[in-house]
Formats: sequence, C-alpha cells, structure tokens
Amino acid sequence: MDLRRYDTPDWLSDALIDALPCNPPKYLLDLGAGGGSLTAAALRRWKETPSLTMDVDVDAHAEIEANFQFKDGIKEHRHVNFDVLEPDIDVAAGIDPGSVDIILSNPPYKSASWRPEFDKILDRAGLNRQAMMLNEVTLDLIFLAQALYLVRPGGHLGLIIPDTLVTGQKMDKVRAELSNAHAIERVIQLPRGAFSKTDAQAYILILTRGKPNKEIVLERVNEFGIWSDNVILPVSRAGERLDHAFHSFSECLEQQDLVPLSDFGIKVARGRHSSSQVKKSAGQFFHTTQFPSMVGHKVHLRGSRNFESKSRGVLAETGDILLARVDRSLEQKISIVASGSAIISDCVFRLRCNPQFRDRIFQGLCSSLGQSQLIARSRGVGARNLSIRELLKIVV
Repeated sequence: MDLRRYDTPDWLSDALIDALPCNPPKYLLDLGAGGGSLTAAALRRWKETPSLTMDVDVDAHAEIEANFQFKDGIKEHRHVNFDVLEPDIDVAAGIDPGSVDIILSNPPYKSASWRPEFDKILDRAGLNRQAMMLNEVTLDLIFLAQALYLVRPGGHLGLIIPDTLVTGQKMDKVRAELSNAHAIERVIQLPRGAFSKTDAQAYILILTRGKPNKEIVLERVNEFGIWSDNVILPVSRAGERLDHAFHSFSECLEQQDLVPLSDFGIKVARGRHSSSQVKKSAGQFFHTTQFPSMVGHKVHLRGSRNFESKSRGVLAETGDILLARVDRSLEQKISIVASGSAIISDCVFRLRCNPQFRDRIFQGLCSSLGQSQLIARSRGVGARNLSIRELLKIVV
C-alpha cells in the first residue's frame, strides 16, 4: 500500500494551520505524520508548543527531523512509530484520551478490510458502524475516530480528507452524526491536483469536539489560489453533502425557472458489463472512450445484432441520450444516438424520454449550466461518478 502518495505539500499545510483558531495550543499531535509537513507548519506558527508525531513508517522519524530546519527554539518534540489503525493508540502515545488541544492529520486515502477492533475505535468516538450502516471503512474515517478519542472537549481537529467523507452517499449518516455531536467549523474544498501527480479531490476539515454549532462555513480555493465567496450551510443539511461547489451552485439554481429531469418521466438505465468485459469484447460495446471529442455530437452505433442478442446487456438505440456515469471528465461525455444500436458498458447511462422533451433535455445537459451541474452533483476522489438519484435532480 502506497501510504505516501498524498504527502502534504507545504502550501497546503500552511493553509490548514491558518484555518485553525489562533490561540496557541498546549499540546499538538499529528497522526500519520509522514514527513512532518503539518507539524512543521504548526510549529512555524506556535514554535514553543510541545508536539508529538506518529506514523507506521519506520523511516518517518528521520525524515521529520530532517524537515525541521528550525530546531532551535522548539520546546519539545517526540515521535512514536505506531499504526494509527490500532486501538491502543493512547497507550502507545503515552497520553490520556481527551487531553490533546489540536490534532492534525492527512490520512491515507485508502479503504481497509474490516477488522473487529475498528468497531471499538468507532464506538468510543461516537460513530457506531451499525447505526451508520457501513459495510466497509476508509482509513480517513478511522483516523478521524482516533482523533476524536484523543482530542479534549473544545479542542480542535485539522484534517485533510478525501471526497468520500464530504460527499459520499454512504457517508450521509456519518456527516449528520458529526454535525450533531460536534462543531464542524469549516470545510475548505481544495483544487484538484492539490497533491503532486494526482487530481484527487480533497478538503480541509476544521472540527471542534463537542459544542455543536448551527451553521457550517463552506469555502473553496481554486488552482490559482483564488478563494470563492463562502456558503453558510445549516447544520440540518450536513448529511446531504459538505462541498462548496455543490451548495454554491444549488443557491444559483434556486433563482431560475428550471425543471428537474425527474419531472420529465425519463427512464435511466446503467450498463451491466464491466470495463474488463469491454476490453475482451473486440469493440462490441459502447464505452466512455467512444464518446465524441465534442460535447453534444451525435454518435452512429454499429453493434452486432448477434452479439446484442447473446449479451443480455442494456441496449442503446436511435434517439437515446448517452452520458458517462464514471469518468474524470464525465460532464464532457454527452451524446445522442443518431443511428444504429450497441450494448453500453456499466460506465455509461442511457436516457430514454418522450420525444417531445428530448431536445430540451439533451441541450440542457450539453449546455454550460448542465455541465456545471454534472460536475457539482458527481462525486469521487479520482475519477468522478454520478448516481441516478443525483442525475435526476439536474434541472434543464
């Protein structure tokens, strides 16, 4: 497992520290510290704060020490070689649960096979897996639970988290539970490409343990360092999602006289065949790679009738609207079938509707407004994905 793929660049570390409250903490903890970028940024601001870094990588300590180029004046720093996924984290760190002022972390963006000890870690943080109906777990959720266990009441968490926790449908109960039990102060949407050699979508989460607030500040910074106007989100909507792009766009749409796709009686179907099956089929499927390079261009399908009858797949025919369900640029992959037929892959949606509404729906999806909605309603750390439920909420 490549745990260092999303190491924190210095500018992002500084942005996270700047987002935290100004009062100097009495003690600082960095979980999964890697090369120590977050701690280094914190100590540039609070040089005399005692700090503890923790990482499973046996080489992390030497790298952290090398990166601390301002050792003179640092009051105290300790490092512990330990796996944050283990439940006895307080014993390993030599600290009492609920005692740390500020906890920082940029967790690995990975999923983990379920371990029995994860139930204990989540439960003691007030995140019950059964109540939240989680069948699998991402490491950022375990790191978050460990941080909640160790931070003091009124203390702060500063985490860099992936899109899954902020927008994922399966995480709606997690978001609701967090906002009801704690104060989610700020969620800052970062530009794709914030991490070197990846376009992963990530966010800064600032949370205060206990003392729930009534509103959450959503912010966004683009790749040029320009900050958008804040969106103030009522806590009651936290379960929906927590990204600035979605909610700022929703505010704009509420002011326009548009109709959601669900009102047109559209029948949406998703292909059944995986990408691996597509690769073995010698071009018998319509896949995301076959969309025209220009948005809104028509396609002529040349599927084999013999193959179609045997595949038992979802068939696209003349008049159907096709759009990508999964892709890094799914908003640019929209087309309409001008002739022929073909089986679609499971990365493609087929839309069928009353012919009298077809042009309005197709042009609406292809418009800049439609593409912006596809971006806002899709989710994903890397390649984005769009659910049927979110698709049908798009207005035209």
